[in-house]
Amino acid sequence: MDKSSEQDEVLVTGGSGYLAGSIIIHLLVAGRPVRTTIRDLARADEVRATLQRHAPTDRLRFHAADLLADPGWDAAVEGVRHVIHVASPMPVREYRTQDLEKPAREGVRRVLEAAHRAGVRRVVMTSSTVAATLAEPGTASDETVWTDVSKTVSPYTRSKTLAEQDAWALARTWGDGTTLTTILPGFVQGPALGPAVSGSLELPLRMLTGRLPLVPRVSFCGVDTRDVAELHIRALTDDRASGERVIAAGSPL
Repeated sequence: MDKSSEQDEVLVTGGSGYLAGSIIIHLLVAGRPVRTTIRDLARADEVRATLQRHAPTDRLRFHAADLLADPGWDAAVEGVRHVIHVASPMPVREYRTQDLEKPAREGVRRVLEAAHRAGVRRVVMTSSTVAATLAEPGTASDETVWTDVSKTVSPYTRSKTLAEQDAWALARTWGDGTTLTTILPGFVQGPALGPAVSGSLELPLRMLTGRLPLVPRVSFCGVDTRDVAELHIRALTDDRASGERVIAAGSPL
């Protein structure tokens, strides 16, 4: 484990998101300087106010960067040794006309290429268990499995699977420089960071408030957002994580 870099500044992409916020909070509580990206710096005060509920934010800096545009990414990664790439479109409410694949895949390319140019030591990227799922119902999967997107899958599943595959294809061209780890969470749950409710919490919220007309017959492998955040941070410096896909999920519920 690389102990010497455990206090270095970390870039976390997508700072306005639920999981990214949890990761930033964990880093700040540990005393680490953090920089994060958001699409519009006009939201920086709002995001900071939410995070201040849980951690001191005097060591937090914001950079403007968009998954669909080149400007901002080189500046965001300049001088950092570790990047946690979380930013990716999340399907919430009515998303059938929303293109999830393009920003997910283009974002991976921009972030990882900028990280490699900057000499970043390790990129830890958030994928999903939907990228490691077998088509046969009731069949157990593990980190060696890739979802077959040639079959009928949801737009979210397709976007996460192809984006992670793109990341590994890029990593194979890096040689001995930057290393990659991907974290594949299941159904991420946990305490809300502020009054805004993330897409991850929509289903239990709808069940608790009676907005679902029926009790759905569904099953998820849940995981606490705080555990997922800690796993991302450990993967930054643990040599065992280099080049690995790591599933973060509990038993089916």
